[in-house]
Amino acid sequence: EHEPFLPAGTMLVPKDKLQAIYEHVKHKVQAAEGSVLICVSGETDAIAGCHILMSMLQADNIAYSMSAVQGFDDIVEKVDEVDKDTCHTVVLLNCGASEDLFGRLKLTEDSERENMQVLVVDSHRPFHLNNIYLDGEDKTGNVVEAGDIDKARILLVHDAEEAEDIPDNETMIAAHMDDEEEDDDEEEEDLGESPVQRRRVGEDGESVAVVDGEEDDREARRKRRDEKNEARASVDNYYSGSS
Repeated sequence: EHEPFLPAGTMLVPKDKLQAIYEHVKHKVQAAEGSVLICVSGETDAIAGCHILMSMLQADNIAYSMSAVQGFDDIVEKVDEVDKDTCHTVVLLNCGASEDLFGRLKLTEDSERENMQVLVVDSHRPFHLNNIYLDGEDKTGNVVEAGDIDKARILLVHDAEEAEDIPDNETMIAAHMDDEEEDDDEEEEDLGESPVQRRRVGEDGESVAVVDGEEDDREARRKRRDEKNEARASVDNYYSGSS
């Protein structure tokens, strides 16, 4: 059985909580005597936001570096270059939300990045769903509770009302049903025989009819496959903007 997808390694943050998130970042960086990496796109609102953020960091005596980026490859390059021992916070301004940050920034693969947290303030849509749902456990193997800012690997700022368009937990589980399991289901159904027609060899070597309950099993498999197809369609609709 698939473990639940949790908004766990990620936290969706309403825009009106930005000040609280800044305070979290400030205290985290100051406690570690670390620094912040800011990656900013070339769009006007991102540049304006970057100037505000830099002013706030300067006022709080927090070390930071700022890099203008033109694409996600630039972000990967800048993250690769920072000192992982001191830079535990990356801020993405109007970039990154539509990319798989866990995968492309190796947040769960690279042990040097196990303390790295990414704050994303990006108006581009759709969000990559891997930035929202994750089979999420922290580095100690404990499930990360939704809303735990300290443990969240990604803080994704969003408009509260748009959360209604994001596929829910059950949809993500169904959409990620194991294809191998589905193939097994289809192979059995392709036999095209009713339960009373299908036979097996008993312990005495005689051919015996299978139990009628297998019809219920086949119906359950059909239902599970239909739910998976519907869920995948829902995910596709989210990415296409037609949800």
